[in-house]
Amino acid sequence: MLGTEKGEMYHLLIRESMGGSAGHYNGWPCTGANFYYDRNGEIIKFTNYPLDDPDIYRGTFRIAVDPRGRCQTLPEVFFKIIDCYTDKRAPPHANRIIEETAGHYNVLALLSLIL
Repeated sequence: MLGTEKGEMYHLLIRESMGGSAGHYNGWPCTGANFYYDRNGEIIKFTNYPLDDPDIYRGTFRIAVDPRGRCQTLPEVFFKIIDCYTDKRAPPHANRIIEETAGHYNVLALLSLIL
C-alpha cells in the first residue's frame, strides 16, 4: 500500500483529484483509492480500471489528505483512510481483513510521521 510503483496505493493517489465527489473531512479534501482483493483479504492491485475476474472483489478507501502539512501536530503530508467500502459478494472474513488493514495503515502512517 505504501509503494509508489504502478498498482500500489500512492501511485494511484498522486493521479487522483481531491475534493469533488469524495468530499471533505474536517476541512481536508478527500480522494478515493479503488482496489481489488482476493477471498483471503489480500489487496491485489490499486487501479481505476476494471479487472475481469470473478474470483476477485472491488473495494474503495476514502482518504482524507492534508496536502500542505497544515495539521498542526504533523509537519508533513498526511493521508488517513476514513471510509472503507468493500464488496458485498466477498467472503465476510475477507472484508473484515480489508477493514482491519485500513486501521493498521492509519496507525503506521501516523507513526511514520512522528518517529
